[in-house]
Amino acid sequence: MRKIIIRVVIAAVILLAGIGVFQWHNYQQKVEYRKEALLYFKEEDYSKTISYLGQALKLQSVFAGKLDLDMTCYLAESHYQLKEYDEAEKIYDKLINNDSKNAQYYILKGECLAKSGDAKAAVKVYEQGWNSTNDTDFLESRKIMIMLSNIFKKESNRAANRRPVLCTERLLFMRRRRSTIGRMRQLKNM
Repeated sequence: MRKIIIRVVIAAVILLAGIGVFQWHNYQQKVEYRKEALLYFKEEDYSKTISYLGQALKLQSVFAGKLDLDMTCYLAESHYQLKEYDEAEKIYDKLINNDSKNAQYYILKGECLAKSGDAKAAVKVYEQGWNSTNDTDFLESRKIMIMLSNIFKKESNRAANRRPVLCTERLLFMRRRRSTIGRMRQLKNM
């Protein structure tokens, strides 16, 4: 009985060592892919960055929690730089689901929405971020303030462009009406 227990323990140790070596090998491959991706990121070749980060994130390793998070952030930023805002937004959604207390993810998701032209959704994301994080840096973030001011400037410019058209049309209508009323009076007086 003792020999069986010893054999089971030895087999378990060998199995765990094999799994550990395999996991470490995957971790090392992830590190290499990340290095390559960051070289392309610095060169602003975001398509290749996305390719290398995708390969790295496919590999599974129990040692790579923080490394995977870092690579996911670079992946989102690469999509953002390529103006693939929908893809970046999806990645920020995943990041927010994993860590809803990180204000930066809300800020960056809001930027994606604003850049894609959905100002109202961006404001909602900023509100969600504030409600989830209560992070004063979130409120003081210069990016948010600048972005919100740009959004509201665009909307006010659109509204300002609409008002003169409406006012001009209304003035023309009123002038026509006055001239018609004036003509009618002239006809009555004749």
